[in-house]
Amino acid sequence: MSSGYSNRAWQCPFFRWDERRKVHCEGGSAISMPDAASFRAYISRHCSSHQGWHSCSIAVQLSSYWDRVDRAVDNQRDTNTQGQKNPRSR
Repeated sequence: MSSGYSNRAWQCPFFRWDERRKVHCEGGSAISMPDAASFRAYISRHCSSHQGWHSCSIAVQLSSYWDRVDRAVDNQRDTNTQGQKNPRSR
């Protein structure tokens, strides 16, 4: 949780910074709103909501991306360790 321009407690792990009527997310994504009321409504529903950030389309896609990266790393680790003896088991 961090505080930014809006002085909010941001819940979304992909939040990077905010400015007037605009939220910047990981990977260069940003959401701009036409007025302060719509900005407050959006971030209250998604970015600063403990449960709501999961329904943000940017957060959904970034979560999916990091899941794929984690699986690829795990698969690479498994591939590298196949056939090698465990040095701890003697």
